[in-house]
Amino acid sequence: MAEFKIDSSDNGVTTITVSHPGTPNPFFRVTVQPITLISLLPLPFYSSMIPNGSVVQPPLLAGKNPEEVATSTEWRKMLPTMRGTLRFVRVMPGLEGSAGDGAGYPAIVGWSVGGYIHENIIHCPVPTSVDMP
Repeated sequence: MAEFKIDSSDNGVTTITVSHPGTPNPFFRVTVQPITLISLLPLPFYSSMIPNGSVVQPPLLAGKNPEEVATSTEWRKMLPTMRGTLRFVRVMPGLEGSAGDGAGYPAIVGWSVGGYIHENIIHCPVPTSVDMP
């Protein structure tokens, strides 16, 4: 479980903070802002651009609570499709030079440029059974 806080300003700057429920100190924080001119350039994005984008799920055991039901005994696989508009943004770490605190999330210093898919449409077909070792 985690609490997500997303603060957006009128100038396009967005701060994303993630913390454990009920704790004041976040374990992840980044600030994202548009890159002048580059962020205005919309690039078409299709999931077919990503090789082997399949999602595979093993059988899940039942949990202790009634809502934690088991799945079938089979592995399931699906290939979701996505389409939208890719836009590039500047990403700045917000926890002493890194994105994470080193405990709840790795203290990584990522790339200063990231991307997001605007107006993303995701289609998830019915999964099929797959043989797994």
